[in-house]
Amino acid sequence: MAMEIILAKPKSEKDPRQEYVLLLLETALNYQQTQPPISIRYSDTMHSRERLKALLKEGRAVDIQATATRPDWEEDLLTVRIPIFKGLLGYRLLLIHKDHQQKFSAINNIEQLKSMTAVLGTQWSITPVWKGYGFNTITNVDYESLFKIIHFNRADYFPRGANEILQEYNKFHPDFPNLEIEKDLAIYLPLPMYFFVTPHKPTLAKRLEDNMERMIADGEYDRFFFQNYGRKVNQLRINQRRTFFLKNPNLPEKTPLNRKELWYSTN
Repeated sequence: MAMEIILAKPKSEKDPRQEYVLLLLETALNYQQTQPPISIRYSDTMHSRERLKALLKEGRAVDIQATATRPDWEEDLLTVRIPIFKGLLGYRLLLIHKDHQQKFSAINNIEQLKSMTAVLGTQWSITPVWKGYGFNTITNVDYESLFKIIHFNRADYFPRGANEILQEYNKFHPDFPNLEIEKDLAIYLPLPMYFFVTPHKPTLAKRLEDNMERMIADGEYDRFFFQNYGRKVNQLRINQRRTFFLKNPNLPEKTPLNRKELWYSTN
């Protein structure tokens, strides 16, 4: 009989970000066929990011969550320090109102972008970094409302990871037809998304980390990533965008920046 673990429920029924996460988690946990199988189900309830961390720390209701790293999460939970999207989350592209492409095309320095208004999630890892750099920013705790804010022209742009923007656009554009993916710009800052495991299940964390390392050594991790994201990366023209590079001052010291095989690169 398969062991069952609980993954945090997505923030919205329209949230497409978990599809790759769930597939990767299933693949990695069961990569070694000699190990007892593990099945995954979503938690029954959606929780805020801070509530999720508390539940994981206590070993209640949730066993594992995938999220962008933060120092407090790495301190309190078991961290599998392998970027889930090869760091693609750190390439931020912009969702904008469809009538505003021309003013974004005219941007040639970061100060021009800072003068515009971004919208971000209240508890997201990128939000304090964005504010710390002096970007004009408003926040909202509700995931779906962030897209609505751009649709109704209440903010100028919504920075999204290159791993998520196409799926989100396809999901939300039918309801919010004023949404458009900005064509010329990208902002990069290191922002890995990791699997965080409850400290009450160290064996689970070790199995996941060991199997992901085996996938990397076998070349399977790269194959898995490019099978799912190679076409999207090309479609978004990441290598051809005018890119502003930022440091992430909140990045924990143990971030494996020296392991080039873990990161997507435009070079």
